[in-house]
Amino acid sequence: MSNKVIQKVTEGWGQPAGAQRFHYFRESRSLCMVWFFTGSLQADDGIIGSCDCRKCLRALKKTQPAPR
Repeated sequence: MSNKVIQKVTEGWGQPAGAQRFHYFRESRSLCMVWFFTGSLQADDGIIGSCDCRKCLRALKKTQPAPR
């Protein structure tokens, strides 16, 4: 028997039903503070997509540590 631990991703990009853009979520709340989402999320790959929410992108850049 395997003792695998599966962790749910709690931070990343997702597109709620009805949203035209992808939003960045932390603990189910979008960084632009407009959306609440409990669906599956994709980790940030650093590539800016044309369908990414600009407010979420700005907020994400502010919270990421500066490169050394």
